[in-house]
Amino acid sequence: MSLEIEAKIKVECFDEVLHRLAGAGAVRIGAVLETNSFFDTSAGTLVAADKGLRLRRTRELATNEQHFIITVKGPQQQGPFKSREEAEVNVDNGDRAANVLKALGFVDGALLQSLEVQPN
Repeated sequence: MSLEIEAKIKVECFDEVLHRLAGAGAVRIGAVLETNSFFDTSAGTLVAADKGLRLRRTRELATNEQHFIITVKGPQQQGPFKSREEAEVNVDNGDRAANVLKALGFVDGALLQSLEVQPN
């Protein structure tokens, strides 16, 4: 398993961030719509253990190209940033992957969607 380390920073004015990125020479190379479906047991065993099971669907807006990744997240570790072990596997078909997870007894949980802008 790899270790994910994440820091989220509140930004008061996103336009200022974009302005500074442009000033540093960054150019937009694309935008991706990300849909995260979380799964758990019906008893909430994973959440209770501070673990996660996610099926991520990404779609490149310019080309409609899609990718699917199943991620297993371990419990959050101590430290100044959010960090946890995780393992990922790419899958070819998101609907079939979701059906496999359900066949194993997992149920749909939270559904989160975000638009990711990719500067160069």
